[in-house]
Amino acid sequence: MRKFIITSNFKYRIQMLHCSTCSLVIVQCVFVFKMFRLMIMTTLETISL
Repeated sequence: MRKFIITSNFKYRIQMLHCSTCSLVIVQCVFVFKMFRLMIMTTLETISL
């Protein structure tokens, strides 16, 4: 019984870790996308000028 609790706790920790890394990756992707869009906008503005 105790072994079962330990393994379930371990799986839960892995899930939590996976979730946190996934959210970090999503945040990074959004940040990169915003920076990329900003660069494109500024480039288009300089070209139009």
